Amino acid sequence: HNQTDAADPHVWSSAKNAVLFSQNMLNAVVELDVENADLYRANFEKLTQKIAETDSALTRLLKDIPTRSFIVYHPALAYLARDYNLTQHSIEFEGKNPSPAQMKELVDLAKAENIKIVFVQQEFDIKNSEVIAREIGATSHTINPLAYEWDEELIRIAQLLASQEK
Repeated sequence: HNQTDAADPHVWSSAKNAVLFSQNMLNAVVELDVENADLYRANFEKLTQKIAETDSALTRLLKDIPTRSFIVYHPALAYLARDYNLTQHSIEFEGKNPSPAQMKELVDLAKAENIKIVFVQQEFDIKNSEVIAREIGATSHTINPLAYEWDEELIRIAQLLASQEK
């Protein structure tokens, strides 16, 4: 199923969201500690430059990928999908493992959309992901959207999407 509604808590999967959060944090700390406002603003400028570089890299990598849809075990990449015109389909259904009927539906969808990549977060069981990948002739990759270096992980995910076969 797709998950792109406003209630999606996985906000860190978007470089565009990161700029907004950073601006909000800057405003809050400057209000609390006016004396160090220049330091906070300088750090904010460095951070927004890094975020802009990440966004540019993602845009470049995802511009001409062969398939704009992917499967992920837990639907944590909806904002990444939104920002770069991708479609995320999740294996997990309402926080639970899928039923056999849901697995078949996802396999059929993946074949129809020519999906060639399946992601699974490192904290989840890989069994269903491997089954689906095998059924559709896709590659399966472990990802960590919760990585401390979130920008590097998003770029790695984009590189994997860009490297998939047609």
